[in-house]
Formats: sequence, C-alpha cells, structure tokens
Amino acid sequence: MWSVSKYIIQLKCKVDLKKYNNQSYTLPPKELGICKQWRFETLDTNETLFWAVWDRRQVNRDINTDLISKKISNFIIQD
Repeated sequence: MWSVSKYIIQLKCKVDLKKYNNQSYTLPPKELGICKQWRFETLDTNETLFWAVWDRRQVNRDINTDLISKKISNFIIQD
C-alpha cells in the first residue's frame, strides 16, 4: 500500500467504491499535504485503483502513515 523512498511517498491501493462513496474521508489524504499527482483508475463497477505520489520534502516529517491506513482501512480492498 505505502512505498517510501528518499524523495517520494507513494500510496497505491484498491478501493471499494460503494464503501468509499458512503463515508466522509476523501483521497488523497489531506494529512500529507498537497498532492499534485494522483488518480483513480476504474477496474470495474465496484472497484477502483487509487494511486498518489507526494514529494517527501513537502510532507511533515512526523506524519504517521499507519494512522492514515487505519482511517482508510474500511474502504480498502486487501489483496
């Protein structure tokens, strides 16, 4: 789901559209700041692939991706 390198933080996950549309949390996560590179790719009528990349220099160093993962876990499809 999360990929962290020296320069970027990436989030890639499958989203259950029914669950996502029936809750208030939105992607990309606002906690990480402005995200200029993100997209949803439709897989079928019930699932979509979400992908986002943040420049690590612009993200708060104290951010905890595990907390964000807990917030989005109710609409993420685990492979």
